[in-house]
Formats: sequence, structure tokens, C-alpha cells
Amino acid sequence: RGRPSRRHLCEAIQPPDSQMLLYAALGAVVLFFCVTTSPQAVARLLLHLAVWLPYHCGRHVASFLAPSFFWKSVQGEVVVLTGGAGGIGKLIATKFAAAGATLVLIDKSAELLDEARKAVEAAARR
Repeated sequence: RGRPSRRHLCEAIQPPDSQMLLYAALGAVVLFFCVTTSPQAVARLLLHLAVWLPYHCGRHVASFLAPSFFWKSVQGEVVVLTGGAGGIGKLIATKFAAAGATLVLIDKSAELLDEARKAVEAAARR
């Protein structure tokens, strides 16, 4: 009775889960689209959602369960990477090395390239 405690207030305003937010956003988009366009456009949108959404959701689940059917292995492949001495290039090079690829790094800075080579060799050993 009286004022609710802080704990009860926090429990009362729990954010909805992400799936509920997705459905609410999708419903709002469909409702807005229905109000502002023709019935034919609404039918096309609903048909597109009925076909596209299950296909892509199923593809994500399948690629998680059986990645070899969807992603190419780079193990033993030669990868040529320009700008491989710094930033994103170095990160990509270490990922490819960890996946078992043979790398050819190209960069304009020889000093940074040597540091990147050491990092890539370390990643390849892991």
C-alpha cells in the first residue's frame, strides 16, 4: 500500500524483448503503408513480407547450423590484401591467417608492413 518501492517500479517498466519490438515496428510500417498507399501496393508489401521474411530467417538459421553449405573455406587459399599494414586491413589479414589462408600483404609503409607480418604470423599460429 502507499508508494511502490523502487524495485517494483523497475520491474514494472521492463523493456520488451527484441522480437516484440521487431513485430511492433513491422506492424507500424505496414499500418503506415496501408494508410498512405493503394490497396495493390499493400498486397504487394504483404506478399513480399510473406515470402521474403521466412526465406531469409530460414537462411540465417541454416547457415548457423551448416555453415559449410553457405560460406567458402579459405584454408589453403592465397589471399592478396592491399592496405594490409594498418587498421581494417590488418584486422582482416589476422582473421584470414587464423582461418588458414596464405596471405600476400601489400602496403606503402614497409615498417608497418613488417609489424603487420608479425601480427599475422602470430594469428596463424593460434
